[in-house]
Amino acid sequence: MSQILIIDNGACSLKAGYSTDQAPLVVPNAVIKAKNERKRVFIGPEIDECKDRTSLFYLTPFQRGYLVNWDTEHQIWDRIFAADKLNVAFGDCKLVLTDPNYCVPAIRDISDEIIFEDYCFQAVLKTSSALCAGYPNLQTNKFTNDFCNLVVDTGYSFTHVVPVANGSVIQSGVKRINVGGKQLTNQLKEWVSYRQMNMLEETYLINECKEKCCFVASDFDAEMRKMSSNATKKAIVREYVLPDYVTTDVGVMQTPSACGGVVNPDLASLQRILMGTERFCIPELLFRPSDVGIQGMGIAEAIALSIDSIPEALRGRMLKNIVVVGGNALFPGFRERLQASQGFLHSATDFREQELRSLVESKYETAIRLSSNPVTHVWHSAAAMIAANGENNDFVTREEYHEHGPDLCRKRFYKFSPN
Repeated sequence: MSQILIIDNGACSLKAGYSTDQAPLVVPNAVIKAKNERKRVFIGPEIDECKDRTSLFYLTPFQRGYLVNWDTEHQIWDRIFAADKLNVAFGDCKLVLTDPNYCVPAIRDISDEIIFEDYCFQAVLKTSSALCAGYPNLQTNKFTNDFCNLVVDTGYSFTHVVPVANGSVIQSGVKRINVGGKQLTNQLKEWVSYRQMNMLEETYLINECKEKCCFVASDFDAEMRKMSSNATKKAIVREYVLPDYVTTDVGVMQTPSACGGVVNPDLASLQRILMGTERFCIPELLFRPSDVGIQGMGIAEAIALSIDSIPEALRGRMLKNIVVVGGNALFPGFRERLQASQGFLHSATDFREQELRSLVESKYETAIRLSSNPVTHVWHSAAAMIAANGENNDFVTREEYHEHGPDLCRKRFYKFSPN
């Protein structure tokens, strides 16, 4: 029996594993060069062998969420397919690949050619992250043949709000926000470099700082008021101790001594970044990108506008099945911010938008489901979908590809509903 390999090919991390595995292999989807190891390049999972991660340089196959550099992606796939990782037997292996269904026509998609002609996989099934993400809802949904999900995919390069009904993406309701984890990390680099020390080349360290220190404020204005008082800001201010790769290899968040914290004497000599308003102002860009001059809507506004763009008969069911995936959902307080009534009302810019949010809150019940691991949720959902459908999964075989060409893949896999 053929093995089925599932790859969730994200812009930041690549999640890969066989459908029978308990969890996927999660590796950086990048080729990385370290300043202190000039003679070596780290490809994907090899970053675990890097002893000093200061001033890392990343070469990624994705730009703005689109796969544009297949030469780099090929190197990373080669590494994870190797005998010491997934040990893929291509001729006896089927591939399930999450593929962005929002790819612009100007970007040439050569994935079919690489899958069948370079690697010679037995068969392939392409599906979007949004279609996979909502799949577990089918297990408890009364209308198993008429399911609806509103998927909020907040990842590395962007945030998508995608309505899914009957196994198809409703194209008119797809909304994209050009703010993701990369934008947040870059913004934090700029603020820290301007206010404290130059960290513009320390993408890895600042990203670690962001993930360990930041949180989503349930009430942004209230948090800002706390920071204006010495008595209340102690509950928020933290310092992030940078690793020196001698004393420690891992950055640590701790309460400063000035705020009543006990400083670890082993870390007393290490450099540190003071995190005050940055802790909640950085994730706030997902909800109010205009705060730093980024034109566009926030997540709450995108949800409301997406709902307004789909048939009214589907709106109630969509709002009762909001599924949140992606690395930014790991910020503490993210789900609570969306669930709160102010979440859909906060970013209104004119009367019509305010009225729309009031409609969402007053007329429809909302329910938000956040996976225990938003990063690997899509991979686990794809595995569940494959297991449930058995032999009914709609793969394109290598023989069919050679007979009909890439057009067959486009017809079979790209499932859109105009409205």
